[in-house]
Amino acid sequence: MQEGTDILIKGGVTVPGLNPKDRTFWLYPIVAKDSKKAYDVLNNAGIDTYSGISQLYAVPVPEGSNIPKPEKSYEMFKNLLYL
Repeated sequence: MQEGTDILIKGGVTVPGLNPKDRTFWLYPIVAKDSKKAYDVLNNAGIDTYSGISQLYAVPVPEGSNIPKPEKSYEMFKNLLYL
């Protein structure tokens, strides 16, 4: 798994959940700058790729809160793919 992670990082792909010691996810999350293009390229290469299939989501900020919206998280979820 580490070799694949290293290849993705060298290619400029963001890998959420990279640092925990225990990785228990069975779908490997990646963030692509152009998720539609990455989805098509990976699937056409025979790599099963999925988008929008997780129960994970960015938690919205409560209305009226002074907490800033997590714009980076929202953007990440728009471009999140699972291998």
